[in-house]
Amino acid sequence: MDLTFSDAAHLLRRAGVGGRRAEIEALVGLERSVAVGQVLDAAAPTAASDTPGSLAIPEVDGEPEYTLWVDMVQYWLDRLAGAGSPIQEKLTLFWHGHFVSEQSKLYDSRRLWNQNQLFRRAGMGRFDDLLQQVAIDPAMLRYLDNCFNTKASPQENWAREVMELFSLGVDQYTQDDVVANARAWTGHGLLKPYAFDGQVYVFAAERHDFGQKTIFGITKDWNGPDVLTEICTGVKQTTMASFIAAKVWSFFAAPNPDPSIVAGLATRFLTSGLSIKELVRAVFLHDAFWSSGVRNGLVRAPAEYVAVVMRAVNRPALDLNPQWFMAGMGQQLFDPPNVSGWRPNGYWLSTAAVSARATFARNVMWNAMSAAKGWGFPVTPAMCASNSGYTNQQLVTAMLEAFGVYEPTPATNATLLDYTAANRTQWYLAHNLFVATACAPEMQLA
Repeated sequence: MDLTFSDAAHLLRRAGVGGRRAEIEALVGLERSVAVGQVLDAAAPTAASDTPGSLAIPEVDGEPEYTLWVDMVQYWLDRLAGAGSPIQEKLTLFWHGHFVSEQSKLYDSRRLWNQNQLFRRAGMGRFDDLLQQVAIDPAMLRYLDNCFNTKASPQENWAREVMELFSLGVDQYTQDDVVANARAWTGHGLLKPYAFDGQVYVFAAERHDFGQKTIFGITKDWNGPDVLTEICTGVKQTTMASFIAAKVWSFFAAPNPDPSIVAGLATRFLTSGLSIKELVRAVFLHDAFWSSGVRNGLVRAPAEYVAVVMRAVNRPALDLNPQWFMAGMGQQLFDPPNVSGWRPNGYWLSTAAVSARATFARNVMWNAMSAAKGWGFPVTPAMCASNSGYTNQQLVTAMLEAFGVYEPTPATNATLLDYTAANRTQWYLAHNLFVATACAPEMQLA
């Protein structure tokens, strides 16, 4: 089936934060699988040495903690807004909310930076490979305390969460499995777990429990990585595949997928050798992904919303400082609320969160007004002059399209059109129209 303009716009919203008209039109008329392939193949590997913002590599270790965190957030938002590969950044956001590590506990942005680059680098590869890398990632080792896990004092945090939240789901293991898994992961830690340096994974054999352990009904001398292999390729692989398939569908399509959808995706995931890229492809090619329910089934996360507003004025995060507003929206990057991460949809729709979005849009508007040459307004005051040659509808359409809204509802279009007509002679029309469009219902939907 060939893509229509609406189809292409929907695909680019879900595979990133939306496309500009030219990007959408480039996909129109392509067969669905061809278009999806182009979107997925647009991801280019990011070098491990890539650094946030304008940082030079040596400064990553020398910059103060707080300003490094700011640079990291701004770097990521710039990539979401268009500096990076859309699908790569979208998957990085997904893994950040799945394999959670919190800044408020670690207070070490360098570890979180390296983890974020891991998600960006390996987030489209094999799930079993990614899971093994996350298990020995310094941020995760410290966040879930496995760096303190020894045979003399087993620590169960990682042992439990890797099963419940990261690979299997609730009620898919026993407390005995947790205890044995903790023993299996003893000795897997950090060179200096309490220090800001020494962020290097080490396996200390003298701290590891080499005794017999029973996990998932299998008794042997389990070592931690063996448990992950069993989850991914052994007795738990079907459960794991269904769990990950459901989470990926919920992130890219809509929450609470039908069991038949999950079953089909899980089968494709397994037959692909646990390829994350192929699982995402299966989501985008599923007939249900193109249904009206799915098209209107996701509220934009704050990071996505901010990226769209940034792109509307074509300015980097350094000019707009969105990090000051995102906590109010409910999503502070690098600091999820707890180990289970953020929730979709209703989680973003409190009165305070929606108000924070409007506050950010208003701040962007004031920045644009005060900046030299009035940068960034997609509809300028000059365009709004009564003798400019632009009709009211052209002004409204131009503003909507700057935010990636190409097919507004009649109610949204009429509201903006009425406001424009009533205020056409006012100097502030362009500024208020910008904020009003940023608050439109369509802007809240992915």
